[in-house]
Amino acid sequence: MNCAECGKEIVDETSSFCAYCGNSFDVKKNKLELLGSAAILLIIAATFAATLGVIGLLNYQANVAAYATNVDYYISIGVSEAEYIATFLGFLLFGIINVVAFIPGIIGGFFSLLKKRFRFSLISSIIVLCSSLATFIIIWYYGYGYADIVLMSEIPMLVFSFLSIFLINKSKKEFI
Repeated sequence: MNCAECGKEIVDETSSFCAYCGNSFDVKKNKLELLGSAAILLIIAATFAATLGVIGLLNYQANVAAYATNVDYYISIGVSEAEYIATFLGFLLFGIINVVAFIPGIIGGFFSLLKKRFRFSLISSIIVLCSSLATFIIIWYYGYGYADIVLMSEIPMLVFSFLSIFLINKSKKEFI
């Protein structure tokens, strides 16, 4: 057998590192690194979800307050309170969806770090991924003009949650 790093022949096959370059042969260490990476990615994705949730809820609240302070103007142009609020309902929707997805995402990330509850960790990664996709759909459906700002958080959230699903599934045997 040859070392994957330096290419020299391994004399002691029971060794856990190369005598020439010091490269580690410990496969278990690499799997633990995958699981740790998955956990960190899931925690980061969940943090993005929380941030988007807060942005959505604050935008909804700001727009409702804007109607309340300018109610006479909106009534004079024929816009009712229900019509005005309906245009900003998407903020409330993706705000709630992302705040709710944050909770299992963080818990699943910590369970992954502890190597416990494989199914919960995997499902929480899927929930964060679904909240990201739901936010894309809501932004598209309501036609919000500044979606590019939200996409700067959505794209990493989507990628990180997808990678965490893949890495958690690949490290399935490491869970207790």
